[in-house]
Amino acid sequence: MIEHIIKTIEKYKLIERNQHIIVGFSGGADSLFLVEVLLEYRKRVPFFIHCCHVNHLLRGIEALHDEEFCRQFCLQYNLPFYAFRIDIQSYSRKDKLSLEEAGRKIRYDRFHRIANKWANSKIAVAHHADDQVETILQNLIRGAAITGLAGMEFEKAGIVRPLLEIYKEDIIKYLQECDISYCIDSTNEENDYNRNRIRNLLIPSLEEYNPNFKASILRMSSSLHRDDDFLEQESAFYFDKVVKKDEDSFCYLDLDLWKELHPSLQYRIIIKLIEELKGNRKNIGQEHLDRITGLCSKEKGKKEYLAGYTWLKDQNRLWVYKEKKQDPIEINLILGKDCYINGYIIRADKIKVSDQKKRNAVYFSTDLLKCPLYLRNRKNGDRFFPFNAPGEKKLKDFFIDEKIPQFKRDRIPLLISEEKIIWIPGIRRSNWHLVQIEDEEVVEITWRKI
Repeated sequence: MIEHIIKTIEKYKLIERNQHIIVGFSGGADSLFLVEVLLEYRKRVPFFIHCCHVNHLLRGIEALHDEEFCRQFCLQYNLPFYAFRIDIQSYSRKDKLSLEEAGRKIRYDRFHRIANKWANSKIAVAHHADDQVETILQNLIRGAAITGLAGMEFEKAGIVRPLLEIYKEDIIKYLQECDISYCIDSTNEENDYNRNRIRNLLIPSLEEYNPNFKASILRMSSSLHRDDDFLEQESAFYFDKVVKKDEDSFCYLDLDLWKELHPSLQYRIIIKLIEELKGNRKNIGQEHLDRITGLCSKEKGKKEYLAGYTWLKDQNRLWVYKEKKQDPIEINLILGKDCYINGYIIRADKIKVSDQKKRNAVYFSTDLLKCPLYLRNRKNGDRFFPFNAPGEKKLKDFFIDEKIPQFKRDRIPLLISEEKIIWIPGIRRSNWHLVQIEDEEVVEITWRKI
């Protein structure tokens, strides 16, 4: 059996030479067996084993016994041992989590704390085939999609699970045959937790309909993992084509391209975007995804709020951005000095008329342009006289004509002279103060994004 697991480790490249492996070590049969496997594999491939034990302070003396058992085991095999004692009940009440959720969150937090000490590290946990079946059933009850129904992977996000093909009964049998003692968590027999009820009540009931129920679920898991992997590759390919950033680094979906895709890929692209924006997709359910996909078919100007972001439908784009209140800004632009405003560097210099060569620049007549110059954001009632236009118009109408989204308008700096907007950086100059034939010098105003 150990040889089978070692082949799994090698097949999926779960452990590399000289890597630091942090093992979630409760002292129970599963984690003890995992350490035994890793010790055997370390005889062939050099790497470092670290054992991390988390005492949830739920089982009194029994939990203290388990902690000491783990410590002595690690001393025997000269393995680094890290022990944490966390009051899970207080933590779960504070964060409004179930004991199961709180325990899992704390355990992985501590595992990652240890793993982060080395650049080349992974976390190894002892989830086995029975755990896989329980996880899939738990996800099914919650109404999970294909990714959830596929269950756990051998490796994901730096967490490896070498035992996923091994049943619990085979682990127990091996330990008994080798006369290896282990800890027993008495709460595993209680039905106070969802997972325990699935293990102790639901699965035995389902096995009455199909004695090979667990094997059937694992075959389904393998098949779904293949399909899920293919869909992930496809969605990643199209994600880079559909999700874009404009010149101001604002994120948007190209809806013309997005609407050509199969609905399965459409949803996955939305999920992937949420994960990139907030780091995970926690608390994002089907109803949230339906709201966003539905928004893509609505008229311009409609909004949804999800994952801390505003999602705005704007013609053939779906903008995704954080709402930010823009305070009024007014900054003097002094000749020969850089001016920083809303992610721009703007500078004004006097130059010879023959030196008008820069791309990101506008030029004004030194005789007509009046100082002081200053930069500000827009105000109610602003008007603008665009270059080559027949006359002035409301700045709001100009922005609409230029298809500039409303959420960006307050951030755009305006260059002001004599209370007139003479330039909108990167968009349009005005018809005011044009360079004259007789000018020998001009005012050059350059801009670039930081």
